[in-house]
Amino acid sequence: MRTEVLAELDQLTPTTKMAQVKVLLSELEGLPAWKNAKTIGVTYSVPVELPTLPIIMAAWAEGKRVTLPKVMPHRQLAFFEYDVQTPLIQNDFGLSEPVESSAVVPEDIDLLIVPGLRFAADTQLRLGFGGGYYDRFLAKFAGVTLSMALPEMVVPTADWPIEKFDQAVDILLKK
Repeated sequence: MRTEVLAELDQLTPTTKMAQVKVLLSELEGLPAWKNAKTIGVTYSVPVELPTLPIIMAAWAEGKRVTLPKVMPHRQLAFFEYDVQTPLIQNDFGLSEPVESSAVVPEDIDLLIVPGLRFAADTQLRLGFGGGYYDRFLAKFAGVTLSMALPEMVVPTADWPIEKFDQAVDILLKK
């Protein structure tokens, strides 16, 4: 399933993805969850994903603190402060992570923008990239969770096996 979805998303041009993320970002900026957030958590996207740099730049422009995840032992995630001077390094999964920055406790993250490959419109469950990293984090996270999805990423109901540990997001923004 993930391979098929990744192949489908890989067919979208960077220009198409950027145009669609700008529309979604405009919607995001109108939400109370965004307006009220002082600290956001977001990934530094890889090419197959929706570009997150516009989200990061918008957060900085509004004076928000930005945090990026780092993969930790035992399939855990921790978030670290990210600004223009924070060096990034690619981890074993090809994801960019902060090298030297301050850890941010989950309680300080007001809005977490959660990545995914596919989303169920009816339940707001997500198919992630595998490994359960975000599901483990979300199980203990008390802030607002939000995912942004292109039309190709949304199905009416989950067409993948749902596990007992799978976590839905609070808000699903879809184009």
